[in-house]
Amino acid sequence: MNQPAEKRLEWKDYQDIFLTPKRIASGQRFKRSWKQELDAIDRKSLSCFGICYCIDTRR
Repeated sequence: MNQPAEKRLEWKDYQDIFLTPKRIASGQRFKRSWKQELDAIDRKSLSCFGICYCIDTRR
């Protein structure tokens, strides 16, 4: 990869590639499976760092 990309893509150009119904459903299953762990991380990161660690599975 010695040559630069011919064109620079923006998020809107990638969105349809990466945000497919199958990937969204997979992310929602992941979030449900790991809910307790993710909630614990969210509470800890919010109390320690003031950061809300959340995974948005909406589209």
